[in-house]
Amino acid sequence: MRATIVGMTAIVTVLSIGSFAPAQTHRRNIYSTPAPPPPEVLKRLNLHQAWRGYVPMDGQKDGLLYAALDGKDLLILTRSGLVTRLDAETGVTHWRVRVGKPYTLLPYLASNRRSVYVIANATIHSLNRDTGVDNWEYPLSGGITAAPAVDKTRIFVPTASSVLFAFNLPYFTSNPALTGGASTESLVYSDTSGDVVERTVTPRPIWTARTNLLLAFRPLLSRREIMVVSPDGKVISYSKTPPAPGRTTELFTFDLDHRITVPPTAFADTAYLGCDDSTLYAVNMRTGRLRWRHTAGTAISRSPVILDTDIYVTSEREGLTRLDRDTGEPLWKLPQRGMVLEGNPKADRFLAANTRFVYASDHSGRLLILDRKRGTTLSSYDTSAFRFPIVNDITDRLYLAANDGLIVCLHDQDQREPLMLRKALQDIALQKILNERILEIAGRETLLQEVLADIELRYDLDFVVDQHAFGEARLPNPVTRSVRPPAWENRPLGEYLKQILAQAGATYVSDQDTLLIVPLKPKAKE
Repeated sequence: MRATIVGMTAIVTVLSIGSFAPAQTHRRNIYSTPAPPPPEVLKRLNLHQAWRGYVPMDGQKDGLLYAALDGKDLLILTRSGLVTRLDAETGVTHWRVRVGKPYTLLPYLASNRRSVYVIANATIHSLNRDTGVDNWEYPLSGGITAAPAVDKTRIFVPTASSVLFAFNLPYFTSNPALTGGASTESLVYSDTSGDVVERTVTPRPIWTARTNLLLAFRPLLSRREIMVVSPDGKVISYSKTPPAPGRTTELFTFDLDHRITVPPTAFADTAYLGCDDSTLYAVNMRTGRLRWRHTAGTAISRSPVILDTDIYVTSEREGLTRLDRDTGEPLWKLPQRGMVLEGNPKADRFLAANTRFVYASDHSGRLLILDRKRGTTLSSYDTSAFRFPIVNDITDRLYLAANDGLIVCLHDQDQREPLMLRKALQDIALQKILNERILEIAGRETLLQEVLADIELRYDLDFVVDQHAFGEARLPNPVTRSVRPPAWENRPLGEYLKQILAQAGATYVSDQDTLLIVPLKPKAKE
């Protein structure tokens, strides 16, 4: 791998966007009317049916366009433009909304804690995550080449002109402290500390970058960086935060000298890039440093799936392999015909996992149940009529889906409560920072916003004010209140933060890698 540092930035003022849609495999588009696995089969497979439900379809010409787990939700997009938010554990429908003109939607969907973002008719639609209400629409001058990437305050849009656009996102609030006392709900901007910058109803451009790459994949995000990857193996990483209005900082660029054959994935600060040279590369998104590489033997054929301690990667002939996330070392040793294999050749796609089993499918769509420790095939069942695969890298639940709208949720009979597969990575990193013992001198009285901005910079933390919670409690934005940081000696940073926030009637809760500022509950009367 060659790595060079390039200090090029670009300012683009015209949004020129072409259309691009990733190829869909033939099998995903086939209409079928399967039945859920019968009880006797579930018993043999040691599975329990948690729920089944239907997403309404507009006849056989309709079908699933996108389906993915996001937190506690299962988000569904159909070809006819129906967006559905389901409770992933119970199957309860929270809302259904039709967006755009039917059969014109791109298979791109992105989401954050506040909204679900859909691309229809060259327009980005922001749907309120709680209600499905269309908060705002932002027309583009054409299509986009891949799904946008979204964090809590920004959306990043890749285009056919090789330009990456970054926008600040508005958010929806009815808090009178943020709307100047207005009684109607408004859309406002905030910075990371929750301070209102501008009241508006659409995203606000903050920077652009001319990458000179084919932006065929969704950009990869870490806490501070955004990485773009092209199919020809070229990679560029940028800082999310602009050094000046309209500009951005290019952190590094490198060329793998091989084609990237599957959409890359990322978790925490590491990007995972699978190439046709049979290698999976793990790259630090801040420095460009290679953390490890795994050589499979043949081209990587599926996007890698990242769990707490494992990575599951598929190559053309070796099948599904389980790797150690920290080292990239294979964890399976399968004896076969006098050889020891690192992967299961029958398994093609990771679907879900728990502490004992890995659920996968073979090339025909047949369900395989693998021993998670050894990788051997324990059982199988023909689920090929469920044409639309759903990969679950969040919990242990197994989802089967078909283009007639049927979705079935299964889980191990002994695992009634959902098992979280990725929570430890971000939680442990954040808790390590909060447990750090610090030394601080007493500060002067100042706005909470300024105190949090200083703490963000010095301790690499992210704060977001839960505007909805403060609005519901009819409380003012806490960052506008004055606080006095106390003296602090050899005590945890987390407790220091609570002492400061309490002065503004607030506290914090962990939300993945972010500290969410919420109202402080009043003490119960004795």
